[in-house]
Amino acid sequence: MKIKSHFLLLIMLLVTLISSCAPMDSFDEESFSKPIDTSNAGDKIKTGHLNQGEPLKEPRNQSQFQAGQYQPPQIPEPQPSEPLLLNYHLGKGDLISIKVFGEEDFSKTTHLSESGTISYPFLGELQLSGFTIKEIEQTITDGLQGDYLVNPKVTVTVLEYRQLFVNGEVKNPGGYAFVPGMTVNKAISLAGGFTDIASREEIFIIREGNTEAAPSLVNLKSYVGPGDIITVKEYKKFFVNGEVKKPGGYDFIPDLTVEKAISMAGGFDKFASANWGKIYLIRDGGKKTRVKLNTPVEPGDIITVEESTF
Repeated sequence: MKIKSHFLLLIMLLVTLISSCAPMDSFDEESFSKPIDTSNAGDKIKTGHLNQGEPLKEPRNQSQFQAGQYQPPQIPEPQPSEPLLLNYHLGKGDLISIKVFGEEDFSKTTHLSESGTISYPFLGELQLSGFTIKEIEQTITDGLQGDYLVNPKVTVTVLEYRQLFVNGEVKNPGGYAFVPGMTVNKAISLAGGFTDIASREEIFIIREGNTEAAPSLVNLKSYVGPGDIITVKEYKKFFVNGEVKKPGGYDFIPDLTVEKAISMAGGFDKFASANWGKIYLIRDGGKKTRVKLNTPVEPGDIITVEESTF
């Protein structure tokens, strides 16, 4: 009887445990075997979305690549150190080399004559003065084309440029060899530098020796070219002496009066005439003349302010 009671208790315990467990969902064989729909997966990727995540960023310039319109960044061409040589017109004294590819008989090195011409095989006398390198190459190409050569390749190079000239207030005026990249300052240095009365502001240049052209005002950093004529003007100064705070020489300016000149010299000092009545001027080495404050001043004038007397 004791064994039966134990057996009944065990059965009751098992029933209790089984009833407390949650029932399993029924197995749907049809759902398990149904294929996954992937028909719109590609569309999601193309539109830049995956599920609910952030949209994918389009690669830079992707539309340009797809349309075949992408252009690589443009690298600027290097600029020459001497801009004037781009359109330089040859002149007498220039030494040039003419080469025709594969044709030694047509290659030549020669100076332009005083009249600006050269003698060239089969073409005779050629006037080259006043023409650019490209124009000369085209002239020779046209002359050789057909009658002598088929599609000639002509190259003209300047081996030595004609001189430039530096005149005026420099220590050694004259002609000097030109080198590419030369500035006004370098040219003046070749001419020995400025004289004591040379102006640093009034420097003029005539390009390529064209004396019919008006001179152009330039500065020390301006480029020069072959055949240029540089002229350094005399320094325009006036002088203020005597009872002023800063006696000395000053640059002349237009519409200058005695009053402005004294102001440039720092004004009257404490010993100057109280009534401004003793101001004198010497012009062109002449006599000393008493002047007023509104008297016009010219380059080279010497103004003297005398001490006050009581």
